[in-house]
Amino acid sequence: MIVFGFKSKKSICIRAAVAAAVGIIFIALTAEGYGVFDVMVKACGIAMAVAGVIELVWGIFQNGSKSERTLMIANAVTFIVLGLVVWFAAKAIVGIFGVIIAMIVFFFGFYQLIVMISAYRAVRFSLAVFVLPLAVTICGAYLIVAMFVAKGALQAAIGYVCGAALILYAISELVAAYRLDKISKDTGVDEQ
Repeated sequence: MIVFGFKSKKSICIRAAVAAAVGIIFIALTAEGYGVFDVMVKACGIAMAVAGVIELVWGIFQNGSKSERTLMIANAVTFIVLGLVVWFAAKAIVGIFGVIIAMIVFFFGFYQLIVMISAYRAVRFSLAVFVLPLAVTICGAYLIVAMFVAKGALQAAIGYVCGAALILYAISELVAAYRLDKISKDTGVDEQ
């Protein structure tokens, strides 16, 4: 049985376990003072440089035409240079993306609050619908303030927020697994 794109309770539980583990790792590493995102960006830089070295070796020993080899070698050198730039500029890259993420989160939450207030004037509904937009706005404001508080505070804040979001995602996956199991038992249909 396929419900909302989930093939089985087992696959949902695996996704939940992975998300929870990564979320806990994010929070634990951030609490220990590691720049989780610095490490991730540096890993991407290393991967690009290694891919460039492999392509360079492949391009040198390639039996194709001279233009193919030249193109492969140029591409390889570009990958190596970009990988090294990403490696050495990891803090700047994380800082730039951190600022962008903080601004986007704040403005999306703020915009959603404005939309909900406008809708509330036209149609009355539960005030509970304001909780999520308000929480997003507060998180965005927290991230923006964290930019100016101390060096590394934004990265730490984003590490905690991403870790918490992954753990919440894991919980929602487990709830989906429970509901899928309940639907399967109620309808008498087995998982595929």
